[in-house]
Amino acid sequence: MELLADLPELVDLAREAGHDADARLDRQTLAAADAVLLGADDAWDRVRGWRTGGLRVPVVVVTRTEPPSDRVRLEPVVLLREASATALDRCLQALEAGRPDGVVQLAAGKADLDRSLLRRADGEVIELSALETRLLGYLAARTGRIVEREELQTQVWDHRKAVPTRAVDMAVSRLRKKIETDPRTPACLLTVRNGGYRLLAGAAPVAAAPPAPSLVGRDASLATLASALIPGAVVALVGPPGVGKSSLARAWGATVRAVEVDLTGASDPEGAIGRLAAAVGAKPGEDGDLGHVLGRAEAWVIDGLDDWPVPAARLTHPNARILLVSTRAPAPGTRVIALAPLEPDDAISLLLRRVTEAGGMASADELGPLVDELDRLPLALELAAPAVVALGAEATRLALRSDDLLGLDGSLRAAWERLGEEGRTAWGALATFEGAFIVADARAVLGADPLRGWLELARHQLLAPAAQGHRLLGIVRAFARRQGADRPYLDAHRGHVARRARALVEGLTRTDGARAFTVLVAWRSDLEAALRRALEHGEAEHAVTLAAGLDRVLRNHGTSAERQTLWERVVPVASRATEPHARALFEQAGQWLNRDHARAVEVLERVRELAHAAGAAELESRARLVAADIERRTRGSRYALDLLASAAVPGAERATLHRIEAARHHVGDLLGTASIVDTVRAMEGIFEELLLDGEVWDAMVVGNDIAPRLRVTHFERATVHAERLLALARTLPDPRMLGQALITYAMSQWDAPGVARAEAALDEADALFAAVEPVRTLQVAHTRSLVLLQAGRADEARAGLERTLAWAMQRDYLAIQADARLYLASLELDVGNLPAGLEHAVGAVDVSRRLGDPHFEAHAQLDVALAELFAGRARPARETLQGIDPALFTATSRHAWATRSAVASRLLGEVDPAAEERCWSLAHEQPGRFGEALVEVIAAARSGDLATLDAWTSGRRVAPYVLEIRLAARAWKMTI
Repeated sequence: MELLADLPELVDLAREAGHDADARLDRQTLAAADAVLLGADDAWDRVRGWRTGGLRVPVVVVTRTEPPSDRVRLEPVVLLREASATALDRCLQALEAGRPDGVVQLAAGKADLDRSLLRRADGEVIELSALETRLLGYLAARTGRIVEREELQTQVWDHRKAVPTRAVDMAVSRLRKKIETDPRTPACLLTVRNGGYRLLAGAAPVAAAPPAPSLVGRDASLATLASALIPGAVVALVGPPGVGKSSLARAWGATVRAVEVDLTGASDPEGAIGRLAAAVGAKPGEDGDLGHVLGRAEAWVIDGLDDWPVPAARLTHPNARILLVSTRAPAPGTRVIALAPLEPDDAISLLLRRVTEAGGMASADELGPLVDELDRLPLALELAAPAVVALGAEATRLALRSDDLLGLDGSLRAAWERLGEEGRTAWGALATFEGAFIVADARAVLGADPLRGWLELARHQLLAPAAQGHRLLGIVRAFARRQGADRPYLDAHRGHVARRARALVEGLTRTDGARAFTVLVAWRSDLEAALRRALEHGEAEHAVTLAAGLDRVLRNHGTSAERQTLWERVVPVASRATEPHARALFEQAGQWLNRDHARAVEVLERVRELAHAAGAAELESRARLVAADIERRTRGSRYALDLLASAAVPGAERATLHRIEAARHHVGDLLGTASIVDTVRAMEGIFEELLLDGEVWDAMVVGNDIAPRLRVTHFERATVHAERLLALARTLPDPRMLGQALITYAMSQWDAPGVARAEAALDEADALFAAVEPVRTLQVAHTRSLVLLQAGRADEARAGLERTLAWAMQRDYLAIQADARLYLASLELDVGNLPAGLEHAVGAVDVSRRLGDPHFEAHAQLDVALAELFAGRARPARETLQGIDPALFTATSRHAWATRSAVASRLLGEVDPAAEERCWSLAHEQPGRFGEALVEVIAAARSGDLATLDAWTSGRRVAPYVLEIRLAARAWKMTI
């Protein structure tokens, strides 16, 4: 075998192995050689050069370093890790195959090795990892041949020597899942017992690719130019630096054979006219007339007109088509076509192509952020490709902020110098912004009227439109920062963003909350930048305000981990302030609300202390209100009432005071100290007042508490109320509020058709919470169980309630445990499973005692008594009922207590007329359809009407809270 080598020691090695060897590496000898041995540092660069030139000579690279990531594109190449004759012979045997064609036909489809993609026969496109691409390429080059694991380890895994490992087998298994139709019975990537692997593949026919367009994504712009440039027309093509104006102009010029002239650097009319004349071999007229010059060509492309040394009005001729190229628009009177950056897909395609041509590898996902950073400017993308090959996409993106990797600072400096003092000042001030801004933002940071400077930047195409105003192009902003032009304005920017964040957060709960949230999301990058600087400078007030705004964004567009990290960064700095510290802890309490209730209450108490010390009445009241809600959920209503008694701090906002008043009514009803009708009436008034004040968010909170009471008092109104809440929630930016409204709506549906509507609403709520607050999917599941329970679908309801109970027991959430056990007790008693019903009722009593909540305990004792009644043990049931204080109940529960007491007496043969009358009277006091149904059940029991009682117990009759009515009917039926 005839070998070539680039180092003397490699020539000696080849001869020692018995091969003819030479050190002459010219193209003629390379074309005739069987293989080449390379050992110099530039080995890989030389191979790339040969492959680019079409030379496919096999290469052995003697190396102790890691090979490049694009080695699969340089095949046929193998690695020689130790300089011995035996190892060289093994490498030459492994080198007998070359690199396969770019596309390989496999069982499941076609693998594109150049793009690391597999296009399956069903149309699905699957990405191959770099390792999978190398492995597949190596095996495909040796299709049909057995390739040992040891060879794969050294030539694909780059191990210095074969070692015992399962890495090859595992990688083959992963690859099979992608390239095989059925990985369990592989058809193309086969295992050879005690041998290795063999790939059965064929080169797929590759259709000839259409010629690449000279300009990516500019077909429409080129067509616009062609239609606008008719004889006699003058068009100015303008756009920011790097947008591709010159390339597009040259492309149009090539189609019409235009004369191209670059006037860059021509600062006076005489010099510019001289260049135009010289381009067509003419002499400029003595009076500066350009007519005879421009008339010598049918079309012109005149570039470099950034300073407009010649007035646009003079650059016209009736028979010529003239395209002027500049970063800024000419004086009025010339048609202007502004060239925008590329579309995202086109920009990624352009950069991906250039990276590939430079010998690098990247995916569209990797390049996306970099493309955005470069504002999709073609020139910037072209210049970024080598940096991506050398550094990778993410490192290039980060480096661009501090280094002139693209070499564009020269052209940007020219733009800087063309601006006047006001333009440069505005440029520096606006460079503090990460995202979009409006004139008012510029004024706040600059501290003066920015209009003149703003217009200068706009005329030079340095501003770009954005969804929420305008923004500086990324390379323009980075240039200004590298010059330090933004430094005088950083403090002003930080203060302005903090004030803006506070106003937007406050606006979230008002009628225009959706708009405020949209703006807040658009400001995310500025919030993050300003927060970073505030933390660096230890500015507690700004840090907390900015973190509060960023937290609201992350609730819907981030993760719980991001929010937790945010507050872990902020709270240490905030501890040096008073009210801002309280605000920080208040926001942080939200992190723990559904995770660690005790921690949340502890944080909120610290908030209250700090707010009180700072005289921050609103914050102190809100902290008490939130803490009361947590206490109600975890320890019981009695504890919540104690907190609410002192929550209304004078000076708090009207909306907060309304919320506290509504919460008092809510808890009072739960404790049975207020009439449900009076509670509903009072809370409806508060709800309407909040809406009139534009406090939609607070109104929604109150409205959700009204809904379950309306189900008892006026069911038709409850449905209308729930629909109204849902419509309001869809106007708010907070998906959690929408999720709660959907839950409320689901609970307002009680008839058979309504169950389907309820489940659809809960499906939507589940999807919302899964995205923004996964822990609340439990609430959705719990609500679904209650809906199914009311609908008589006991098995499904039981499964959901048991999941809720297991979740609450795992986290020791006592209130949720008690609630789930109470519903499970009622369900089991309704279906006749008395042991399970009694077990859950007793369990609810135990949990309620741990809670220290007599309200929960009284309800649990009601179910214990009912289980005893159904089991025929009337005396223990009556004793249990006599031990309960009826004052602990709401009106509905008081009726249940009276019913079970009357039934127990009847079963003992001790009919108590007073108890019977109390039960009858309480039934009449129940408003709406619920009360009507109870009256019907008691009347049926009095008259011995078994048919009516059977209709209720069998589920043939339907009403709101039908489970409670069925249980009452079942109890009364025992007395007949």
